[in-house]
Order: sequence, then C-alpha cells, then structure tokens
Amino acid sequence: MEEPVADEEEKDSLTHSYIEVANGSLKFPADINGYKIPDFSYAGYRNSSHSLPSADIHYKTIVKLQMPSGDETDRIQNAIDKVSELAINEFGYRGAVELGKGIWNITQLLIDADGVVLKGAGRDETILQSTLSSSPQQVIRIGPSIPSSFPTNLWDDGGDGLRWSITTPIVNVGDMNFEVTEGHSIQVGDPIIIEHPCTEDWLSEIGNGAPNPKQWPVNSVPIRYYRYVTAVNGNDITIDAPVMYSLVKAYAQCSVYKYSVTTRKFIGIEGLTIDADLSSNSFSENHPNACIRAHRVENCWFRDVRTQNFRGCGFTLIESSRITVIDCEAIKPHSLITSSRRYNFQTRGSQLVLFKDCFASYGRHSFVGAGHGMDSGNVFQNCIAENNYAATEDGHQRWVNGTLLDGCIFRLDGEPEEGGAFDFKMLWMGNHGINANGHGWSSCTGVAYKCAVATPGYAIIAKPPTGMNYEIDCKGDFRSDHFAHGDYPGAIDIVTSGHLPESLFDAQLAQRKSIN
Repeated sequence: MEEPVADEEEKDSLTHSYIEVANGSLKFPADINGYKIPDFSYAGYRNSSHSLPSADIHYKTIVKLQMPSGDETDRIQNAIDKVSELAINEFGYRGAVELGKGIWNITQLLIDADGVVLKGAGRDETILQSTLSSSPQQVIRIGPSIPSSFPTNLWDDGGDGLRWSITTPIVNVGDMNFEVTEGHSIQVGDPIIIEHPCTEDWLSEIGNGAPNPKQWPVNSVPIRYYRYVTAVNGNDITIDAPVMYSLVKAYAQCSVYKYSVTTRKFIGIEGLTIDADLSSNSFSENHPNACIRAHRVENCWFRDVRTQNFRGCGFTLIESSRITVIDCEAIKPHSLITSSRRYNFQTRGSQLVLFKDCFASYGRHSFVGAGHGMDSGNVFQNCIAENNYAATEDGHQRWVNGTLLDGCIFRLDGEPEEGGAFDFKMLWMGNHGINANGHGWSSCTGVAYKCAVATPGYAIIAKPPTGMNYEIDCKGDFRSDHFAHGDYPGAIDIVTSGHLPESLFDAQLAQRKSIN
C-alpha cells in the first residue's frame, strides 16, 4: 500500500466524489489519501442483520405483575432474578418480566443475566418511578459495575496478554481485513480488540490533538475496535465490521489481542417510562444520574422506552456494542444546566450502536459520544434534538470516529427554563479546542447526511487532520469555522454523483444484505 500523502495533496480530496449512485447501486470510492465513507450498516442489534425479537416468538412472558402498590422494588427484582435462572432458548432468551399498567415505585433494578426482557404495557401506561435521592445511581443497571478509571481502560481486558502486531502498512478506513505477525493464535469466532496507540508521531500528525496549553499526552487517547474474526487465511485476518479510521503504521504500530470479557447478551427493555425524579423542580440534583445504564453488553435492544427527569443521561451505554435503541425518548432532564449533565442519549466507549426514531429535549448534548477514541461506528437515524442548551456532538472530545447522523433534525420549539439560554450551535463535528481539560479534535469520519438545522441554529462540520468529516445534502446553516479551532474547510458540501437515497444507513444495509 502507498504511504500517506503530503498535507498539500489533501486539498485534492475536496473535489472528490465520495458517493456515486448508478444503476441502483452505491459506491463509496476512496480519495487520493484513502479517505472514504465507511459502511455504517453494521450498527445495531446483531449488526442489523436480524430483526428485533418478538414476544411469544423469540421470548415468552414468564412472570406477569399487576396492581402496583407501595415500593415494588423487591417484587420486580425477584421476578427478574427468577427469569435470570431459567435456561436459554434457541434464540438466546430466557423469558420476560411483564409489568401491567400503573405507577411502579422503585429504587433501583439490576439485570445481570443473558436473555432477560423487561416489558411494560406501553410507555404511556407503565411508569417506573424512582424514589432514590442519590445522584450517582441509575434507575436500571444492566451488566457489571463500571471500572474506576475510564475511558482509557475501556476495551483493554486482555491487552496485558498476547498481542500480535498489524503488519499491513495502512489499513484504510472502511477496511475489514489486515495482516498480522506470524505465529498468532487468532481463530474464526474470536472476539478481538484492534488497538491504535496514542504515539508521539500520531499526535504530531493531528496537531497534538488540542492547542497549547492542553495538548494531549502520549498514551492518553488510544483507539480500540471491538470486532469478531470471520476468516483467517494464514496471517490475513478478516473481521465482521470495518474500522472507522485509517491505521497507519508509520504513525502508530497497531496491534490485535483477544478480548477477555464475557459480555451480557440478548437483554431487552420495552414499552415503559422511567421517571428519575419525584420532584417537579427542573433544576433538582437529588435523584439518579441515569435512567438506564448498560455496561459491557452486546446484541441488546431498547424499544418504546421513555426516560425523563434524569440528571445526567436518559440512556448511557458504556463499553457496549451492537445495540439498537428505537422509538425512545430522553426528555425533560432535571439538573443544573452545567457540565456533565443533560447528555440525553450517550455512548461512552460503545460501538456499532443504532439509535433510530429517538427524541431528545432540553439537553446540553442531546446525542453525544463521550468515550474518546473508543466510540465508533454509531448511527443516529431520523432522530430529533429539540431545545438544546449546547450542541449535539457526535464526539464530545478526543477523536470519536465513524458516527453517522442520518436524517436527523435539530430545532427550537418553546422557551428555555428560567435562567437558561438555548444554544444556536446545534451540531458540532470539529475541534473543541482547550474546552475543559483539552477536548481538542472530537470527531473524525463523522457524516451528517440529509440532516436539517432549523433557523436560527447552525452546525459546524470541520475537516480534521489525517481524516475527513462529511456534510452531505443537509439543510440549514452549516459552517466549517468556530472560535475554538479556527477554520478547517473541506467537510461542507461534499461532492457526490447520482440521485442520493433518502437514508444512507438504509441504503447501505439493503446493499449489504443483497450482496450477502
């Protein structure tokens, strides 16, 4: 493969056609630097290769609870524990706990077994009302507790064991195979981590990540991809989903190791509302930080779930992968309007997550990737962010890569809460400068496709070094400059050819399924 081209040649890519549509097929040709739009269709439950499970087909109700009264925590938790002990069926499920109509007062629930579903009678009918008054907690916790020091240690389990260097000079964005050193023991079906270390050479290529005095230190922003091996041919390894940023050996010696954690799988929540705060005070802080927190889970799903009155997040997904969040809401946060609050839908070191038809209101960062270089391959399709106090950020800080915003809408509709002020900057893919502790370049290989930013709002899409971001056929005021980073043009009005599909994700998925 060719070595990276000089910086001045990157300007040639700005006239390149990144999507070509002809005779019913889509092509995503790479430019002179190897930059291209990757296949985002692997996001979602089971890589979106299977439909979401259905009641009475894939799982059956085992415990049905009715008539809530008083504190129902123990009754619901005992039912979850009962289902958690059952055998797993051929679809990967044990069964469901079904809650009837009404308000169910609880403190906190835990799901920590594969194949368990918690369902209600619909989000307007079944309400889980938290009575907790402690802000660090979550109303529903899925999976184990969070490690004490993250995000740099996300996806690192197994990294202190055997590693094999990637010998391919450049694994381009969108690629799904590469070569490793001889003598490896990688086999088909292995869960692996592909690690791009944060080296001095790489930092030099990206302008040290953030401006002085908050430049990124060496080893502070590793990039890791969680993948399964689908083929091994000698030293050539094929994986189940593409990498979302080019791995250039000249900048960083990348490697592969086997991920040693057993994740929780096939867990679902549907048809209910989770209310995190009994108070009517929209600035209250004495209640759970999150409505749903999932950690180290994969092939899970959330459907028809409303989360409200949370402090930090409606949904927060940590070190998790291949998840679908569909037809869900994260609305009416209760907290101060300040840092580390009101991240309605958040990924934190999670990958290949599909958020579809979701709605967020009164957030600071309504849809946000906050897991540094460990967030990648995530898709927000037909989502709406309304009345934001700060921008939706596909990457909040430190090189989140490969996020698709597909047909999303950003708008104002109403008045801010007393003392608050809406932010007209509604979407931000760029360099966040020295914000906080040096957020710096937050986004690479980010795509805003047929999105709409309503007046008086605007969006920032800036071109990062060693990669691309893309604004394609969007409506509204899109800019490449901001006071935090200056002007990095090249990501606005991306060139395409042919009639573009209404949804990039749907078109890529349909094409992948037809080929397979």
